[in-house]
Amino acid sequence: MDARMPTPTVIAFGEALVDRFRDRDVPGGAPFNVACHLAAFGVHPVLLTRIGKDAPGDRLLQAMRVRGLDTRGLSATRRGRPGRSRSAKPATATRSTSCRTRPTTTSMPGWPA
Repeated sequence: MDARMPTPTVIAFGEALVDRFRDRDVPGGAPFNVACHLAAFGVHPVLLTRIGKDAPGDRLLQAMRVRGLDTRGLSATRRGRPGRSRSAKPATATRSTSCRTRPTTTSMPGWPA
């Protein structure tokens, strides 16, 4: 980015989840991944998502902080089950696999369900 230009802010919204592989868990979800890549390019992403007040939610929050993401768009809840996907292949596999997911987002405060 040009030093004279202000850093653009991009708002991404949607689910952040934990991808479960046989050998490890990794933070994921398309909006989470997009926000991470935007930050790597020097853009200021704000991810609007809801995470659980539980261990997976804590890992997602930590992953966001490590990657320098703005956490002001987070909403944490004890309601519902955390989003996750499972794969029978290790995280280093090169082929995609089908996965089951549970949505992590419910209505944002003031938004329709």
